[in-house]
Amino acid sequence: MDKGTLVGFIIGITLIIIAIMLGSGLGIFWSASSVLVVFGGTIAAACISSPMDDLQQITKITKNAFTTKATLPGQLMRDLKELVQLSKKTDKFNLPKLSSKFNIPFLHKGLQYLADGTKVEIIRRNLQSEIYNTQQRHKLGRDIFVQMSKSAPAFGMIGTLIGLVQMLSGLSDPASIGPKMAIALLTTFYGAVIANLVFIPIANKLKRRSECELFNLQVCYETIMHIYHGDPVLLLEDKFTSFISHQMKSTIFVDNSKPIQTIQATPKTA
Repeated sequence: MDKGTLVGFIIGITLIIIAIMLGSGLGIFWSASSVLVVFGGTIAAACISSPMDDLQQITKITKNAFTTKATLPGQLMRDLKELVQLSKKTDKFNLPKLSSKFNIPFLHKGLQYLADGTKVEIIRRNLQSEIYNTQQRHKLGRDIFVQMSKSAPAFGMIGTLIGLVQMLSGLSDPASIGPKMAIALLTTFYGAVIANLVFIPIANKLKRRSECELFNLQVCYETIMHIYHGDPVLLLEDKFTSFISHQMKSTIFVDNSKPIQTIQATPKTA
């Protein structure tokens, strides 16, 4: 469970409730018609703008915002550097075993290609294609939440306009103007809350998760190609440092305060 996402939701909802309770009760902030317009309209717009196959993945996509925890790039780079060092002492047929400590199917697949003696052109094409497909898949899921973050405030405004029309049509009864105006404004309130507290934060969270995962895949790709060519480890460090800042470089390649788990290498066969 990603604590940051859960804590953020709890804090946001709690503060809104407290702000309401300080000035009035919660009862006046409930309107079934406003809920129907905002939530129903947002869902309807999502169904129209996105293929049904993508919408069926919405539960899994939302779960990723709460549960998925990507490997930190710094730790991954340190471990991959050690993997390269061990690969030089390991028979190529045993290379896939070196990925046992990594929960990264992409890395295992690449090492399996090396063990099978696959041509480098095929390795490069297949791995780059997988990185691209992963990027597109993440983008589709994120775009659904971006679209809903735009639809919710729009339908909130539509609900407000509906309420204003109903209010103006009943000007002959001055006592009803205040309640009808309050209900009309609630739809705007609902739309703004779910857009800024739910849809936009989840979209941003998914974007950050996607960037981190794609970065890790790119680092794994460079490691696989490095092992294939048999280049010195120093060249891999140079490649990694082209992706990161100078401060992060010192943390990854100089700071050894955190021990790295040892990977058992299988000696090369005679």
